[in-house]
Amino acid sequence: MLTPTGAGKSVVTKSLTAARPSGLSSSAAAHGGGFGPAALRFFDELADNNSREFWTAHLEVFEREVKAPMAALLASLPEAYQPFRVFRMNRDLRFSENKSPYKTQHSGVHGSGGIDY
Repeated sequence: MLTPTGAGKSVVTKSLTAARPSGLSSSAAAHGGGFGPAALRFFDELADNNSREFWTAHLEVFEREVKAPMAALLASLPEAYQPFRVFRMNRDLRFSENKSPYKTQHSGVHGSGGIDY
């Protein structure tokens, strides 16, 4: 879902709890079939163990189950919403009371700086 944020920007939000078409495996999710149960498990486990050690040990899961489906979702958006950028997964801790190093969601924005997949 695209949500206008003002100043010509839009944010894409994708619920990881949305049902996937039946018959798609976790690996199919990584190839454009949506976010699978492994993505939910990854974020649940990250919330429980938000550390650099967990992140580096599970980076392959993030890339396969979260990053690849997000890239497919963003690539499927109409040209009018391109370029679409994603936010970093690491948090800026300088001014935050929450010192968890990683975000427990993945998001992107239209009409702003960021990184390309």
